Amino acid sequence: MIETVLGQVLVTSCFLISVGFLVVSTFLATKCNPMDPFVLRDEAEFKDEELEELPYCGLCATTVQARSKHCRACNKCVASFDHHCMWLNNCIGGDNYRAFFVSISSVAVMIGIVLGTILYQFIDFFANETFESRLQASPVHAGLSMEAFLAMLIAMSFVNVPLWFLDMQLVFLHVYLMHQNLTTYEYIMNRRQQDEGSSKFRGLPRCMDWIVFSRCGQRRPKKKDKIEKIDETKPSPPDALSSETWPLLCHDTPNHHRHRHRHHHHHHHGHHSHHRRHRHPRHYLNDGMHKP
Repeated sequence: MIETVLGQVLVTSCFLISVGFLVVSTFLATKCNPMDPFVLRDEAEFKDEELEELPYCGLCATTVQARSKHCRACNKCVASFDHHCMWLNNCIGGDNYRAFFVSISSVAVMIGIVLGTILYQFIDFFANETFESRLQASPVHAGLSMEAFLAMLIAMSFVNVPLWFLDMQLVFLHVYLMHQNLTTYEYIMNRRQQDEGSSKFRGLPRCMDWIVFSRCGQRRPKKKDKIEKIDETKPSPPDALSSETWPLLCHDTPNHHRHRHRHHHHHHHGHHSHHRRHRHPRHYLNDGMHKP
């Protein structure tokens, strides 16, 4: 219902371009395997300094990069771990973070074009006296009454406005994270320390970062998970994090909190601990269900 041909071509072209970026970036983010390349390295290739300073993942039974975390949903250590995205069914890490950001930005642009078109239609509906004649002359909307067309615009607004605001909040959050050189996981951990009063970290206002702590989109626990929770010796996952931002992951503890001798790991992983048996203590990655 855009009056000029140039406007129709411009809006259609921008919309199709945004859809194209969305499809390609989503495909790349989903197809990418963000696994830490250190997992595939032989233990003999590590230097002594790396073995002493870098964290060790007991689930992968290998040394990993400093910012890697073990995602239990994907069952692998992810380099520069950001979060596990249930919508893409993949972990977001250093290798596919750009594709993920382009994906959510494309959604924002795509919905923004839709909302801009709806706003134009609202203005045209009430301000242009020839709108009804153009509506009846349209091959798509022929036979549609003015009231029905207005109801359609209102319904589309109710659907798209909340989605656009939610997606834009996510885009702004990741722009902030990139500016601060933080991952979503690191931001959540810093934020929790701030709330506990053990850190001077200053995060975004709650109105800007609530989405990463929301339970929206959280998967319902399976029966096996409910049975496991009966065991009081197993700590439960954090209450505030959703499945989108809390990936059931393993994380490295600070050096002053947890150190273990490598020979202690010898009984569980055989030849993997042979090179560490007489080395200095180092920090291990905890099980993903433990609170940091």
